[in-house]
Amino acid sequence: MREIVTRGSGHPVVDALGQMGFQGNIIPRSWYANIKKPSGKPDVVAITLLSEIVWWYRPKEVRDEETLGSRWVKKFDADLLQLS
Repeated sequence: MREIVTRGSGHPVVDALGQMGFQGNIIPRSWYANIKKPSGKPDVVAITLLSEIVWWYRPKEVRDEETLGSRWVKKFDADLLQLS
């Protein structure tokens, strides 16, 4: 039996987000309680934008079938997200 090895992406922010255990583009319930408009209602636009930003910065897992290991990689190559 081979040992499964997981390596980081090399970027501390991406690695930290990878350790949070999110799956899919989710919105934690706590965001609705904490991100609010001055009226006290949840700011759905801000919450949705934040969830998109968090999703882009989360790493994707790349598995190596030969070694049974995996590693985390950034979803984009630059220092900051840039969409065309």
